[in-house]
Amino acid sequence: MNDLATGKLTLGPLLFHWSPAKRRDFYFRIADEAELDCVYLGEVVCSKREPFFEADIAAIVARLEAAGKQVVRSTLALMTLDREVAAARALAEFKTATPAPAANDAPAPAGGWEAKTGAPQAGLTPAGARAL
Repeated sequence: MNDLATGKLTLGPLLFHWSPAKRRDFYFRIADEAELDCVYLGEVVCSKREPFFEADIAAIVARLEAAGKQVVRSTLALMTLDREVAAARALAEFKTATPAPAANDAPAPAGGWEAKTGAPQAGLTPAGARAL
């Protein structure tokens, strides 16, 4: 069988600073219309934007999963504040997390993730981010 036939199509996290309604509607359309296998969901650019989006996460996850998509919660690409590390640690410590979290912190591949959060790395996710 051809490798392309068994591949998965994944949507990475949004990098744009959209309004919460626009972001929610985008993910709802992805759930309803896009032929994707996996969606990375979460703020990866700026922690100051997270509070505006958090209220919609549960509804978005439910809609994506109901559409048969695997959902992975993304963390910030670069954590510099204690509260950012604490938020990532909370995701890592929630062992039965659905969706599964992924550490996107820049030092994570070199072992910096475990040093920052105290949570061990479990391996690589399909998109290459370290899974928790």
